[in-house]
Amino acid sequence: MVRRQCGAAAAAVVAAMSVLGVGIFTVPDYVFGIWLVTAGVVALPLVLCAAPKAFARACLLTGTTLVVWGVLGLLLGLCFFLPAALLLLVAAFADSDNWPGWQWVVCAPAFAVTLTALLAV
Repeated sequence: MVRRQCGAAAAAVVAAMSVLGVGIFTVPDYVFGIWLVTAGVVALPLVLCAAPKAFARACLLTGTTLVVWGVLGLLLGLCFFLPAALLLLVAAFADSDNWPGWQWVVCAPAFAVTLTALLAV
């Protein structure tokens, strides 16, 4: 069942890289740097694919942070990363044996808003 989680996270990386491939020709350089960092963040949970619980938690935190980041970065075109964020959220709950836990589900939105607010300052 871990393969299903890693597959959804890999699909999120593919979605982010396809956005990046289009963005290389269409956005200015200063915006593309922000897009490049955002696409790199999408790939972070794949490092933890061997540890299913940590992987699910990383997908949950990364997905919620990218949702907030994508909505706030609407003018920079970061909303194109929302499908990757939603795929990461699906990956967090794809395996019923490795759910992140209710504490993580409750705290993840607060973490996402706090982190995005700190980065925006």
